Amino acid sequence: MLKRLLGTLFTKKGMLFVAFLLGVNLALYFSSYLENSPIFIPLGSTRMYAYTLFVSALGTLIYFVSLLWAEKRFVDFSLGKYVALSFFLGVIFFFTNTSQWLEPEFYVRAVLPISYELHLPWYASTPMAYLTGSLFYATLVFLLFALLLPKKDEILATLDEKLGAQNTQRGFAIPDDANENAGLQIQRERDEKDTVLQKSDWLLITAFVIAAFILRVINLNALPPHLEEYQHLIAAKQLLSGTSASGVYQRGFYLVTTPVKWMFMLFGIDVWAARLPGVIVNSLAVMPLYWLVRRYNKKIAIISAMLYTTSPWVIALARPVREYAYQPLMYYLVLASALYLLANIRQGFLLTEWRSLFVKKNIWAWVVLAFFVLFVALIDRYSSFKIVALLYLMFGVFFLARLDWRDKTNRIVVGVLGGVGVLFVGLLSALILTNPAISEMLGNPFRALQVNDILINFRNGNAKFLAGLFFFQPPTQWYYGRLVLFPVLSFFLAGWWGWRTRKSDPVPWFLFVLYAVSLTAFALLYTFIYAARFFLHLQLWFIPLLALGVYGWYLISSVLVKDMKWRVLLWALVALMTVNFPQLVVHTKTDAKPVTNAVHMNFDEVDAYMRVHAEPDDVLISKFYRRYVVFQGAPEFAEIYEASYDEDIIAAHESGWIVVDETRYWAYRKVLKRKNFMVGDVELVYIGEFPDPTSELSNFIWHWDKAP
Repeated sequence: MLKRLLGTLFTKKGMLFVAFLLGVNLALYFSSYLENSPIFIPLGSTRMYAYTLFVSALGTLIYFVSLLWAEKRFVDFSLGKYVALSFFLGVIFFFTNTSQWLEPEFYVRAVLPISYELHLPWYASTPMAYLTGSLFYATLVFLLFALLLPKKDEILATLDEKLGAQNTQRGFAIPDDANENAGLQIQRERDEKDTVLQKSDWLLITAFVIAAFILRVINLNALPPHLEEYQHLIAAKQLLSGTSASGVYQRGFYLVTTPVKWMFMLFGIDVWAARLPGVIVNSLAVMPLYWLVRRYNKKIAIISAMLYTTSPWVIALARPVREYAYQPLMYYLVLASALYLLANIRQGFLLTEWRSLFVKKNIWAWVVLAFFVLFVALIDRYSSFKIVALLYLMFGVFFLARLDWRDKTNRIVVGVLGGVGVLFVGLLSALILTNPAISEMLGNPFRALQVNDILINFRNGNAKFLAGLFFFQPPTQWYYGRLVLFPVLSFFLAGWWGWRTRKSDPVPWFLFVLYAVSLTAFALLYTFIYAARFFLHLQLWFIPLLALGVYGWYLISSVLVKDMKWRVLLWALVALMTVNFPQLVVHTKTDAKPVTNAVHMNFDEVDAYMRVHAEPDDVLISKFYRRYVVFQGAPEFAEIYEASYDEDIIAAHESGWIVVDETRYWAYRKVLKRKNFMVGDVELVYIGEFPDPTSELSNFIWHWDKAP
């Protein structure tokens, strides 16, 4: 056996040399993750070089065996093509799968002399670490190709059969023009069957809704209210005290504040009661999600519901008293309506047949689409739900793709309506941008929009933050702190499958385009990229895409691993390496920082101090603490101003307090000195810093009293 091994080594000298280079690359890449530990492997030490040699040798052996295996599987395929494709994908996988490349000291350490740490040579620089990482992931992709390509035909046949790439796919099929009448009849029969959920479906939905509710409702008081939560809490209390509806906070009045008022009437004024309606509605969003995916594939619908139920991001936003708790139900209703209508528009549609769009079975979908347009236009103009416009835009694009562009009438009608639409949008945009009153009346739709420098988010790091909500070890996802490789592979599989079946099945491709366009639009045109809540809709599109990819890989595994026992073991291993189970319930821990990094500040120490020292004749200047005081109704102040610093208020009152939280202090640090100082002839006395362990931030307090 040793003779055969030596013979193989000598006859495969070129392959052995490549394996050696890849083994060294592996050692260099892994060394970039090591820290300068004097106990474990100090930089520049003998142990460091021994580590490098050991990993290089082990990597060489593993790569040599792997290349021997891959050589036989690439006999019928273009090796150069897949090597190039592997390197291209390896770069993408390196940057999406790892977070270490974001660290400032990410560089090759194995060959880095300790004296050169401040002046990195080219062979140990950050770009070199990027290269070694990209090569490492490229080898993984290459071996994955070697695994899949020999089974290519069987894999595609299995995917076609189970996912339905044929024109007769369940409920979403577009009949061929040649068999239009028969196809439409089949379509109608399948629509009737697939639109109505079966008993087993309702049992599954009920189970997921209950599970979602339980996960969201546990320890609802785990965190104190967010700054914006107080707006709805205060408004609900004001309504109970007799304040008119027009006299309270207006954003989310019907959607959020009114249910909070009802809960206060039923259970008393408590934060958990205010959060309960959002939790209930958020849990019910499983229903439209399951239904819209169920019409495509039941197993993917189950996975989608499971992912939604356990999503740390969705759960974190389901618990605060904000509109984001209610939005998943709204988004999925709009998405389900749009996909349902697209399913009933045949390829080659003629606009002269417009009446067929409004047949009885389609009315509900049009009503849903119309209602949410009216909702953001008339009912809640300040709602962030207006970003659903991107979904409507994608619906319009896919609708146009269904038209027969050879038809003259279609071209004329689209041209006229398109011209009128562009003119209307242009005039309306000009009015909004030039007339503040109109902009305010319409809810400031362009408040966070910027078009003069579309690359600014890439320069200031905002784009990294946005992508980091899905990749680079994101705390918002199921796979935080775990291997991200499988989720990334699933996402790419869903995108590839959507492209492959785009002409016969609109669902996967629509979801992928919707997600990609939304992500790109926000990266290029949006300025408020600092909080995960603004991008909840991206997670809602991501969930069914990820579910499609997961199920796709399961189907592929059924081709590669025939034995069910080994397949179960494989998927158990994938789940353990991918899913961070404690992260799914992290929100239940009291005072645990939310995965969205939202600021939930605990004012216990500040409030304890103020209740002892504040007098009823004092005034209060504060932003965050002010809302806490108004909701709690104590301590008592003569006046309460929602500001962080105002010299005119100080001059107008004999005594008062300034309480500024750390998130706002940076904007006033030049005038609000953390020491005693004079404002005109009034001395501001710096009381001190009050740390908050919940938010890991602080509040700063100043006091003035003009009395001698």
